[in-house]
Amino acid sequence: MITSPVDMDTLTSHLGVQRASRMRVESQDDKKLLETCKEFESIFVKQMLNSMKSTINKSGLIKSSMAEGIFEDMLYEKYAQKISRNGGLGIGEMIYKQLSDRLDTTKPSQIP
Repeated sequence: MITSPVDMDTLTSHLGVQRASRMRVESQDDKKLLETCKEFESIFVKQMLNSMKSTINKSGLIKSSMAEGIFEDMLYEKYAQKISRNGGLGIGEMIYKQLSDRLDTTKPSQIP
C-alpha cells in the first residue's frame, strides 16, 4: 500500500546514484544502443522492486482492489524508469560499454 508519494529525484540524489554520464555517444546507432541499455536496466530494476514489494506483509485491514494493483504496477514501472534514467545501478552503462565496443568493430566501413 502506498501511503505517500515519493520524489524520485530526491531519493536518487540521497542514495548517491545520480551521477554524470561519462560516455561518449557519437552516432545514431550509439544513441539507440544507449537508450536500449537504459531500458534494459529499467526492466531489471522493476523486477528488483517487484521482488522487494512482495516481501511487504499486508495486514488485510484495508482491502486491496484490482485497480490498486494496476496502479502500483504502473507506479513501480515509473520508479524503475526514473532510477535508470538518473544513473541507476550502472548496469545500463556497463552493458553499453560492452556492446559499443562490438558495435564499433562491426561497422561496414571497417570491413575490408
